[in-house]
Amino acid sequence: MTERHGAPTRASAALLLLLTTAQCASSLTPYELGRRDGCDTGYSDAGRPGYEAVFARNESLFSGNEDYKRGWIEGEKACYAAEMNFPTMTNVVR
Repeated sequence: MTERHGAPTRASAALLLLLTTAQCASSLTPYELGRRDGCDTGYSDAGRPGYEAVFARNESLFSGNEDYKRGWIEGEKACYAAEMNFPTMTNVVR
């Protein structure tokens, strides 16, 4: 196999993804961060594949920031209901 010089490696691609994710997380409002964490937890509570045993909640923000708390509660309820009403289909044979 020929190695291309200047082509991104897996390590550099992973680093880029990590930096992009960190940038996105830091630009979220407390409500958005809470909603994202609550949604991940709601999917887990509903049994969505890929979210097994997820409980995402920043306890210091949940107890000290009303926007984060409201976002978390709304996200958990909405994503739980969405998964229960329209379950993610896996292992579907075509």
